[in-house]
Amino acid sequence: MDPSNYQLTATLADGSAITIRAIHPDDRQRFAEAFEEFAKSPDSVHFRFHGFKRSLSQDEAIRMTEVDFVDHVALVATFGDQPESPLIGVGRYIVCPAPKRHRAEVAFAVLDKHQGKGIGSLVLQHLTSIARAQGLREFEAEVLADNHPMIGVLEGSGFPIQLSTEFGVARVLLTIADQSQPKEHSSDRQ
Repeated sequence: MDPSNYQLTATLADGSAITIRAIHPDDRQRFAEAFEEFAKSPDSVHFRFHGFKRSLSQDEAIRMTEVDFVDHVALVATFGDQPESPLIGVGRYIVCPAPKRHRAEVAFAVLDKHQGKGIGSLVLQHLTSIARAQGLREFEAEVLADNHPMIGVLEGSGFPIQLSTEFGVARVLLTIADQSQPKEHSSDRQ
């Protein structure tokens, strides 16, 4: 599987069809527009960025849309499968440095008006498929402890989860490795 060409159609619980696909450099403007929409909600910005962020710099937009699909994988969700369809959600993971190359930090965001439809869960599911194919065994996330929707998505993922909270931040570790496959030895991917 080449994650840079990843694309499929999924059906939400309400029957709506969405496309989940790899992000591309030509998504930069759509990504910036989605961020502007996202930034209209102080709660969403606070939960996602653990602070307040109102805009993206050109460099940030480039970093978010020009990924290598090896150490940095990003997927977007859209209604419709046309390249110009507006982005309604995005998810990504970044592989941790050695000695934790079996783990990646995961994050995702869905525009407020589309939250609660299962989009975040679907993006997580597809990120997991790519991560497993690349030999990753764990996802980690730092989530504000009062971000109950995000914690709910992670807890509802079906993966074994470890959750600890300190100073208002929940540290979440999901074991995404296929439990039927033998575990790699710790020296195999370092």
